[in-house]
Amino acid sequence: MTKTRITLALVAASAAAFSISLSPASATSAPASTGTAQLTQKLAAQGGQLSADGRWMRMPGGVDVSMSPAVFGDCPSGWVCLWQDGSYSGRMLKWSSSGTSIAHLSDYGFNDEMSSWANRGSHLARWWTDASFNGTHHDMPAGSSAAHGGGDTASSLKIY
Repeated sequence: MTKTRITLALVAASAAAFSISLSPASATSAPASTGTAQLTQKLAAQGGQLSADGRWMRMPGGVDVSMSPAVFGDCPSGWVCLWQDGSYSGRMLKWSSSGTSIAHLSDYGFNDEMSSWANRGSHLARWWTDASFNGTHHDMPAGSSAAHGGGDTASSLKIY
């Protein structure tokens, strides 16, 4: 019972703190719901399919993009997940396939957004500070995670 209350409190806190910015202008002039609607439209135009509950957008190539705050428990075993905020909270991207290459996290509204990550898969994953696998790279070994590892600098990602 206590665990359920704590989980609900964390979800509520995450929801209260959730906001999204697609550009500096939207961060100051548009509420989060407008930003989420804009992101939904952008991803749908790229072939994304919204889940029945509206929480996830499945993108071509097997990338799932959360449309609302997610927590560590939303990252399934076998997947690599990135969160917008520290402590595995905020919007999340997740992949399950080795051989995944994402040259532009900006395609998912996630350039320079990652503040925590988990590699719950069995393959090495790596993120770069610049798009197209340029800049400094950081390894995410299989079975590892970082509650405060990214500093809003990830721009591309590969799963080997």
